[in-house]
Amino acid sequence: MKKAIFALAGAAMFIAGSAWAAPQVQYVQTEAGMVMADAKGMVLYTWDRDTAGQSTCTGTCLTNWPLFKAAATDTPGGDWTVVTRADNEKVWAYKGKPLYYYVQDTEPRMSKGNQPTGTWHALVQGM
Repeated sequence: MKKAIFALAGAAMFIAGSAWAAPQVQYVQTEAGMVMADAKGMVLYTWDRDTAGQSTCTGTCLTNWPLFKAAATDTPGGDWTVVTRADNEKVWAYKGKPLYYYVQDTEPRMSKGNQPTGTWHALVQGM
């Protein structure tokens, strides 16, 4: 009986350990519409100059557009991947596009970084 309990407990830990953990995100209403935000309501953006699986924002760009960082223990799955940058920082990517914050979005639901005709875009619901 004890062996069966330990076997079940071990199987449960294996299943829990192998599950992927997407970042905690939500959709929030902003001036740009319903867009993806982190758990605190801070809007997330993509940059047109990034290619799938590569985060190329550096220097002043990175100062203005901080990374939506992934922890070393985060595991990708589904539409979510983790991109390792040239500087070894890990950043969450959605459908292959690395995600960033905008430094001038100082409160939840701000979407000052959205540029419909530019190169930075909030992730509108349904993307």
